[in-house]
Amino acid sequence: MERSMNEARPVWLLFGGNIGPMRLGPAQRTWEIALRAAREGHPVHLVLDSWDVEPPAGIDIERLHSGVLDKIRHGDAVIVSPYIRGRILWRLMRRPIPFHLDFYCVTAAEILEMLPDWPRRERWIQRFRRRVRYATLLERAETVYLSNAHQTAFLGGLLFPSPDPSQATLAARLPSKVQEAPMGCREETFPTGAENPYPTSIHGRPVFLWGGGIWRWFDIETLLQAFVQLQAKGSPAVLFFLAGSNPTKESVHDGPVRAAIGRARELGVLGKSVHFNQRAAGPSQLPAYLEHCAAGVMANPASMEALCSWRTRLLDLAWAGRPVVTSGYDPLSGIFSRFDAGILTTVGDPGALAEAIDGLASAQDRRRELGENAALLGRKMSWSRTLAPLVEGLSSEGAFRKTGAPPSFYWLLRYAVGR
Repeated sequence: MERSMNEARPVWLLFGGNIGPMRLGPAQRTWEIALRAAREGHPVHLVLDSWDVEPPAGIDIERLHSGVLDKIRHGDAVIVSPYIRGRILWRLMRRPIPFHLDFYCVTAAEILEMLPDWPRRERWIQRFRRRVRYATLLERAETVYLSNAHQTAFLGGLLFPSPDPSQATLAARLPSKVQEAPMGCREETFPTGAENPYPTSIHGRPVFLWGGGIWRWFDIETLLQAFVQLQAKGSPAVLFFLAGSNPTKESVHDGPVRAAIGRARELGVLGKSVHFNQRAAGPSQLPAYLEHCAAGVMANPASMEALCSWRTRLLDLAWAGRPVVTSGYDPLSGIFSRFDAGILTTVGDPGALAEAIDGLASAQDRRRELGENAALLGRKMSWSRTLAPLVEGLSSEGAFRKTGAPPSFYWLLRYAVGR
């Protein structure tokens, strides 16, 4: 059924997954899109696998199932997550429903290469399925939202191994479909006055906060070696891992946490210059840790994952007005460095990282200067600004009108097999 342009445009966010009080990563992003669309007067339909949150006025939540597609009218704004269940995407592929693809974080294929605990055949199957899914969605999507330009090249590279010549054409025109709309920074005033949550043994020392999970693709070794050097020279700097245990339900992520704790013990820094949080820290506890830290830290290897990433934990630092010291490049750390809100050091160089950390640990005025720049950067990268291209598109009469070239039978068959 055709929708009159005089009507408010309904917005369908086909997200899947769960949204609850502890909204992290994609869940927080989808929630922010829903809030901003509703504020613009669009009736929002947030479609999920499950939820534990009361939506505000203008947002309806319903369970994700194939019947949802029957409710969508021509001209409605449909934004799809590439991670929803395969059978829903399969049905979407077979219908003439224009949609935008919210592909802000696309490093999954690279990450799958870094799971040696999986059998080799299973890793190959997962990579194949993910690549076919991505290619099919990119073919059909009218617009693709990414967090940075590096991700465009990454997705284009995934298309070239295909024997289908049309995929080379898709790779060539992919940049014309892309709009950058990365994760943004919180806009509410940062709360202060919380009690110091760090162990009393490190009160009064400059804490360098690792503010997220410990994943296999980070360079934890360089970070620990830097604190070995700092401890040896008597620096007061201390490293604190906010997630001292696996924050997910996936056992595959237990290994990196255990390895980091074990390595810190071997190096003689555990409980001295390196500490791991012994309790869960949800979003409501995060501000206290940010308020009482000197700066954040990040350690990247030279990898495609780092090049294509968007480290949202750095946005928390900007919100709190705290700088970051980074080993190895990632796009957001690069922005912090160019804005004089952080220090970027050479990849895999613990000496350079230790020097940068020690310099900040002993220079409160410099920390304050970088922190003020970080807070300013956070305002420049607020959700209202980063999501502006996406929200503006919801009101465009020309948007959500084109379905793109239909996938060939060959690719639909591969998608069906690979889903």
